[in-house]
Amino acid sequence: MKKIKIIIVITLGLTLGCKAQTQEERFNSYNTLIIGTWIAEDDSSNKVIFSSDNKMKVYIDNNLEDTTFYELSLTCNSNSNNSYDVFFKN
Repeated sequence: MKKIKIIIVITLGLTLGCKAQTQEERFNSYNTLIIGTWIAEDDSSNKVIFSSDNKMKVYIDNNLEDTTFYELSLTCNSNSNNSYDVFFKN
């Protein structure tokens, strides 16, 4: 599951990394773009569904393995370097 989260964060970073956006615009874009079904490129039996009510459901072989809440944030504990970083928390 950790691998899926890393893939998602990297994909989002590459998708929006080339646009000149303010931190708030980028954050709002991430909140919108994360919604939907994400399937692991290297193993299509691993799927994560992000909903607009901040629920994350993890499926393996179409079996629900975990349901949790997620949050996108501009800080992570004391980490924030004002370089448009967006952190994924669950």
